[in-house]
Amino acid sequence: MKGITRYLRTTFVGISTVLVCTSAANAQADSSLRAQLVPADSAHLQILTLSDGSTVFGRVVVLSGDSLTFRSNAGATMQLPVGAVRSVKEIATVEIHEGEYWFPNPNATRLFFAPTGQMLKKGEGYLSDYEVFFPGVAVGVSDNLTLGGGVSLLPLGFDEQVYYFTPKIGASLSDKFHVAAGCSSPEAPAEVARSAASTMV
Repeated sequence: MKGITRYLRTTFVGISTVLVCTSAANAQADSSLRAQLVPADSAHLQILTLSDGSTVFGRVVVLSGDSLTFRSNAGATMQLPVGAVRSVKEIATVEIHEGEYWFPNPNATRLFFAPTGQMLKKGEGYLSDYEVFFPGVAVGVSDNLTLGGGVSLLPLGFDEQVYYFTPKIGASLSDKFHVAAGCSSPEAPAEVARSAASTMV
């Protein structure tokens, strides 16, 4: 009998702890969501993902208690309970094309091989791979400076590999006009360099 009582007590404590932690997590998530349900400025729109999985985009007009007034990009005004909103995402109005949201190009700073005039933002970066054997990496040191480089995978000898350095500087003069300059500075293996030099002589 004591064993059953102890088991029931332990089970009750465990369930109570889980419920308390779940309530705290839900309260924190609700607080975070409410902090995002504020009117956006004229340069931004908001995408609301609702509990049924549907999405609407426009702007929050006002948040009052457990409900909010939302004006869609088409001009329709709707009242929504806060509990019906699963998440909020703010986007720039320039990402709306003919009434549809186009997510930002994740590869805007480079084409298939050569770079574009757009720069990586500070802290952004990417990994690339050319012809399988020439991997590379690039990191935005600042919004105006990107440093990149890589090393060939073959041949396997450390002194026989090709190393390359690809710095780039630039600036965005407007949303659609960007200027940049960079270079690709490969370093050939010492043996290849000596062979080239002797051939020139």
